[in-house]
Amino acid sequence: MARALTGSGKYDQALKLYEALLDGDRKEDDDLVNCGYCEWFMGRVPEAISHFSAYLDKLYPQARPEEILTHCQEDIIDSERDFILAHGITETEMQLMGDAVFDKALR
Repeated sequence: MARALTGSGKYDQALKLYEALLDGDRKEDDDLVNCGYCEWFMGRVPEAISHFSAYLDKLYPQARPEEILTHCQEDIIDSERDFILAHGITETEMQLMGDAVFDKALR
């Protein structure tokens, strides 16, 4: 439901659902990444970076920082490129997001 709301541009409604899902006992890894997309599309870039980073940390807990950039590119950017572009995010902004998630992994 929250993903469909995000897809239709109803970001405020979607974000409320994601927040409830992420605060609940039954949160899924996909809730983290999809909440990140919603926040990114809303212009809430620091929050999106945090959710994308948390998602990658859960999927790849032993990943070295340099691997995070590859995982971010493949799992977050490339796998949803059309979806991201449809919401007004440019190729440059996608590259910058990957760099920002990588930078967070270095800290």
